[in-house]
Amino acid sequence: MNAENENKNKVQSVETAFSIVKFIQDQNGSRVTDIANELDMSKGSVHRYLSTLRDLGYLVKEDGLYHLGLGFLELGHQTKYRHEISEITETKVEQLAEETGERAQFVMEEGGKGIYIHVVGGENAVLTDTQIGKEINLTTAGCGKAILSHLPEERVNDIIDQHGFVENNQNAITDRNQLFKELKTVSEQGYALNRNEHIDGLWGIGAPILDPDGEVVGAISIGGPTNRIKPRIENGEIVEKIVGVANEIELHLAY
Repeated sequence: MNAENENKNKVQSVETAFSIVKFIQDQNGSRVTDIANELDMSKGSVHRYLSTLRDLGYLVKEDGLYHLGLGFLELGHQTKYRHEISEITETKVEQLAEETGERAQFVMEEGGKGIYIHVVGGENAVLTDTQIGKEINLTTAGCGKAILSHLPEERVNDIIDQHGFVENNQNAITDRNQLFKELKTVSEQGYALNRNEHIDGLWGIGAPILDPDGEVVGAISIGGPTNRIKPRIENGEIVEKIVGVANEIELHLAY
């Protein structure tokens, strides 16, 4: 086997390993047969991958099901706090959740997607599938649009070309011109709204966080049921709170 083919096979092996890990994560545990059927692989091949990942500490087997192992915990912790801002925003997200009683989060952009870094639920927070590490389309969420509003137009177009719009929600923006019009408004007012665009029945508000050079590094947001969040946005209560916290974070970054 020449070097080119060997490198190609190594890449395919890595892709297969991560496909297995991702499927196990999505299923909250899975059996060899289910993995083999999902990925169109032989059970023998799947078992070799599982055994290797298990030996490395990244999978465990319980009652016939494979689950993610604690080996991922160390990797996740290091990833989560790789950026200085993560430590600063953690307490601020907790503060927002406590003061509003709703779900608060901090999101960063990577690879054209929004990634939840911190998620904290207040006493009245609605349970959703929002969790640390989850990816979202930036065009639907308040935090996502807050981030997009401070990216160069060329970069925003690249993100749309790569990931598109969310087509399965009638409230979501699906037009490029409409999106840029809204991003202009977001940039001017300092915050972005999610009007049932990410999850039907939920409203949200997000504020961008800029570093001392004016580059967007992420966004914080608050989300909850329309009947609770919409009035609190319209009367300015939550707007003032989230913009104020975003400014506090920016001051920490600057000094």
